[in-house]
Amino acid sequence: MGKRSVLYRYLSNRFILFSGSSKRREVFLTFDDGPFPENTGIILDTLKKYDVKATFFLSGGSVVNDFKTVERIIQEGHDAGNHFFDHKRIDRISYRELSQQILSCEKTLLECGARQVDFIRPPYGTINVNLLRYCLANKKRLIMWSYDCKDTFIKSEDEIECFKKKFTIEPGEIFLLHDDSMYIKDMLEWIIREARGRGLSFSKISEL
Repeated sequence: MGKRSVLYRYLSNRFILFSGSSKRREVFLTFDDGPFPENTGIILDTLKKYDVKATFFLSGGSVVNDFKTVERIIQEGHDAGNHFFDHKRIDRISYRELSQQILSCEKTLLECGARQVDFIRPPYGTINVNLLRYCLANKKRLIMWSYDCKDTFIKSEDEIECFKKKFTIEPGEIFLLHDDSMYIKDMLEWIIREARGRGLSFSKISEL
Protein backbone atom coordinates (compact mmCIF):
# COMPACT_ATOMS: atom_id res chain seq x y z
CA MET A 1 0.00 0.00 0.00
CA GLY A 2 1.40 3.41 -0.99
CA LYS A 3 1.99 6.33 1.37
CA ARG A 4 -0.99 8.21 -0.06
CA SER A 5 -3.34 5.26 0.61
CA VAL A 6 -2.11 4.94 4.20
CA LEU A 7 -2.58 8.69 4.79
CA TYR A 8 -6.07 8.58 3.27
CA ARG A 9 -7.19 5.69 5.50
CA TYR A 10 -5.73 7.30 8.64
CA LEU A 11 -7.41 10.66 8.04
CA SER A 12 -10.68 9.05 6.93
CA ASN A 13 -11.02 7.26 10.23
CA ARG A 14 -10.50 10.50 12.13
CA PHE A 15 -12.34 13.12 10.13
CA ILE A 16 -15.03 11.59 7.94
CA LEU A 17 -18.48 10.79 9.27
CA PHE A 18 -20.94 8.71 7.26
CA SER A 19 -23.52 8.03 9.99
CA GLY A 20 -24.32 8.55 13.63
CA SER A 21 -24.32 5.87 16.29
CA SER A 22 -26.54 2.85 15.66
CA LYS A 23 -26.94 2.59 19.45
CA ARG A 24 -28.88 5.86 19.70
CA ARG A 25 -32.46 6.12 18.46
CA GLU A 26 -31.83 9.18 16.32
CA VAL A 27 -31.38 10.10 12.67
CA PHE A 28 -30.16 13.21 10.85
CA LEU A 29 -31.71 15.24 8.05
CA THR A 30 -29.24 17.13 5.87
CA PHE A 31 -29.95 19.41 2.91
CA ASP A 32 -27.42 20.40 0.23
CA ASP A 33 -26.95 23.21 -2.28
CA GLY A 34 -29.16 25.93 -0.78
CA PRO A 35 -30.43 28.35 -0.04
CA PHE A 36 -33.21 28.61 -2.62
CA PRO A 37 -35.69 31.26 -1.39
CA GLU A 38 -38.90 29.39 -2.18
CA ASN A 39 -37.91 25.76 -1.63
CA THR A 40 -35.77 26.33 1.44
CA GLY A 41 -38.66 28.27 2.94
CA ILE A 42 -40.96 25.29 2.33
CA ILE A 43 -38.44 23.00 4.03
CA LEU A 44 -38.21 25.32 7.02
CA ASP A 45 -42.00 25.56 7.30
CA THR A 46 -42.24 21.75 7.26
CA LEU A 47 -39.51 21.31 9.87
CA LYS A 48 -41.23 23.88 12.08
CA LYS A 49 -44.58 22.12 11.67
CA TYR A 50 -43.12 18.85 12.96
CA ASP A 51 -40.70 20.46 15.46
CA VAL A 52 -37.65 18.90 13.79
CA LYS A 53 -34.13 20.30 13.62
CA ALA A 54 -31.87 19.68 10.63
CA THR A 55 -28.53 20.58 9.07
CA PHE A 56 -28.19 22.69 5.92
CA PHE A 57 -24.98 22.48 3.89
CA LEU A 58 -25.00 25.87 2.19
CA SER A 59 -23.10 27.18 -0.83
CA GLY A 60 -21.56 30.57 -0.11
CA GLY A 61 -22.43 31.99 -3.53
CA SER A 62 -26.10 31.27 -2.93
CA VAL A 63 -25.94 32.59 0.62
CA VAL A 64 -24.71 35.98 -0.64
CA ASN A 65 -27.91 36.29 -2.68
CA ASP A 66 -30.26 35.23 0.13
CA PHE A 67 -29.04 36.28 3.56
CA LYS A 68 -32.61 36.42 4.83
CA THR A 69 -33.27 32.69 4.39
CA VAL A 70 -29.95 31.76 5.98
CA GLU A 71 -30.67 34.01 8.94
CA ARG A 72 -33.98 32.18 9.34
CA ILE A 73 -32.21 28.80 9.25
CA ILE A 74 -29.97 29.91 12.11
CA GLN A 75 -32.67 31.69 14.11
CA GLU A 76 -34.89 28.61 14.05
CA GLY A 77 -32.15 26.49 15.57
CA HIS A 78 -30.83 24.53 12.60
CA ASP A 79 -27.20 23.90 11.74
CA ALA A 80 -25.45 25.71 8.88
CA GLY A 81 -22.63 23.66 7.34
CA ASN A 82 -20.02 24.52 4.72
CA HIS A 83 -20.68 23.34 1.13
CA PHE A 84 -17.94 25.48 -0.50
CA PHE A 85 -18.51 28.87 -2.06
CA ASP A 86 -19.03 27.96 -5.73
CA HIS A 87 -19.89 24.25 -5.54
CA LYS A 88 -16.79 23.35 -7.56
CA ARG A 89 -15.51 19.81 -8.00
CA ILE A 90 -12.50 19.56 -5.72
CA ASP A 91 -10.66 17.14 -8.00
CA ARG A 92 -10.35 19.97 -10.52
CA ILE A 93 -8.92 22.69 -8.26
CA SER A 94 -5.67 23.27 -6.39
CA TYR A 95 -5.18 23.08 -2.63
CA ARG A 96 -5.02 26.88 -2.53
CA GLU A 97 -8.33 27.30 -4.35
CA LEU A 98 -9.92 24.58 -2.22
CA SER A 99 -8.90 26.48 0.90
CA GLN A 100 -10.29 29.73 -0.51
CA GLN A 101 -13.60 28.05 -1.35
CA ILE A 102 -14.02 26.78 2.20
CA LEU A 103 -12.86 29.97 3.90
CA SER A 104 -15.05 32.23 1.72
CA CYS A 105 -18.12 30.12 2.47
CA GLU A 106 -17.34 30.07 6.18
CA LYS A 107 -16.88 33.84 6.27
CA THR A 108 -20.23 34.34 4.55
CA LEU A 109 -22.02 32.01 6.98
CA LEU A 110 -20.51 33.77 9.99
CA GLU A 111 -21.73 37.08 8.61
CA CYS A 112 -25.26 35.63 8.68
CA GLY A 113 -24.94 34.80 12.36
CA ALA A 114 -23.86 31.16 12.17
CA ARG A 115 -21.68 29.86 14.95
CA GLN A 116 -18.17 28.64 14.10
CA VAL A 117 -18.58 26.28 11.16
CA ASP A 118 -16.65 23.13 11.96
CA PHE A 119 -18.18 20.67 9.49
CA ILE A 120 -17.91 20.50 5.73
CA ARG A 121 -19.64 18.54 2.98
CA PRO A 122 -17.68 18.61 -0.28
CA PRO A 123 -19.59 19.22 -3.52
CA TYR A 124 -20.63 15.96 -5.22
CA GLY A 125 -19.33 14.06 -2.18
CA THR A 126 -15.81 14.07 -3.61
CA ILE A 127 -12.96 13.46 -1.17
CA ASN A 128 -9.27 13.70 -1.99
CA VAL A 129 -5.96 14.11 -0.19
CA ASN A 130 -6.04 17.92 -0.40
CA LEU A 131 -9.38 18.05 1.37
CA LEU A 132 -8.25 15.66 4.08
CA ARG A 133 -5.06 17.69 4.49
CA TYR A 134 -7.14 20.84 4.96
CA CYS A 135 -9.38 19.18 7.55
CA LEU A 136 -6.39 17.92 9.52
CA ALA A 137 -4.73 21.35 9.53
CA ASN A 138 -7.91 23.22 10.48
CA LYS A 139 -9.67 20.70 12.75
CA LYS A 140 -12.71 20.33 10.49
CA ARG A 141 -14.95 17.28 10.03
CA LEU A 142 -16.27 15.95 6.75
CA ILE A 143 -19.93 15.00 6.95
CA MET A 144 -21.06 12.52 4.32
CA TRP A 145 -24.25 10.43 4.37
CA SER A 146 -25.51 6.90 4.80
CA TYR A 147 -28.80 7.29 2.89
CA ASP A 148 -28.97 9.10 -0.45
CA CYS A 149 -32.65 9.85 -1.10
CA LYS A 150 -31.86 10.66 -4.76
CA ASP A 151 -34.52 13.33 -4.48
CA THR A 152 -33.23 15.40 -7.38
CA PHE A 153 -34.07 12.51 -9.73
CA ILE A 154 -37.72 12.28 -8.63
CA LYS A 155 -39.91 14.08 -11.18
CA SER A 156 -43.38 12.54 -10.73
CA GLU A 157 -45.82 11.26 -8.13
CA ASP A 158 -45.25 7.70 -9.37
CA GLU A 159 -41.56 8.06 -8.56
CA ILE A 160 -42.48 9.37 -5.10
CA GLU A 161 -44.52 6.20 -4.52
CA CYS A 162 -41.59 4.07 -5.70
CA PHE A 163 -39.34 5.89 -3.21
CA LYS A 164 -41.78 5.17 -0.39
CA LYS A 165 -41.96 1.46 -1.22
CA LYS A 166 -38.17 1.10 -1.18
CA PHE A 167 -37.62 3.30 1.86
CA THR A 168 -35.73 1.86 4.82
CA ILE A 169 -34.36 3.52 7.92
CA GLU A 170 -31.90 2.58 10.64
CA PRO A 171 -30.74 4.38 13.81
CA GLY A 172 -27.86 6.74 13.06
CA GLU A 173 -28.91 7.34 9.46
CA ILE A 174 -27.71 10.57 7.85
CA PHE A 175 -30.11 11.45 5.04
CA LEU A 176 -28.94 13.35 1.97
CA LEU A 177 -31.60 15.67 0.53
CA HIS A 178 -31.46 18.82 -1.61
CA ASP A 179 -33.15 22.19 -1.18
CA ASP A 180 -34.12 22.42 -4.85
CA SER A 181 -35.87 19.04 -5.21
CA MET A 182 -39.23 19.15 -6.95
CA TYR A 183 -41.03 16.99 -4.36
CA ILE A 184 -39.00 17.88 -1.28
CA LYS A 185 -42.02 18.66 0.92
CA ASP A 186 -43.70 15.31 0.24
CA MET A 187 -40.49 13.37 0.77
CA LEU A 188 -39.58 15.26 3.92
CA GLU A 189 -42.97 14.70 5.54
CA TRP A 190 -42.84 11.01 4.64
CA ILE A 191 -39.38 10.57 6.19
CA ILE A 192 -40.39 12.39 9.37
CA ARG A 193 -43.55 10.33 9.83
CA GLU A 194 -41.79 7.04 9.08
CA ALA A 195 -38.93 7.77 11.46
CA ARG A 196 -41.19 8.78 14.31
CA GLY A 197 -43.42 5.80 13.65
CA ARG A 198 -40.38 3.62 14.31
CA GLY A 199 -39.50 5.41 17.52
CA LEU A 200 -36.66 7.51 16.09
CA SER A 201 -35.96 11.17 16.87
CA PHE A 202 -34.14 13.81 14.83
CA SER A 203 -30.87 15.52 15.74
CA LYS A 204 -28.46 18.00 14.17
CA ILE A 205 -24.93 17.16 13.06
CA SER A 206 -23.54 19.49 15.73
CA GLU A 207 -25.10 17.19 18.36
CA LEU A 208 -23.01 14.21 17.31
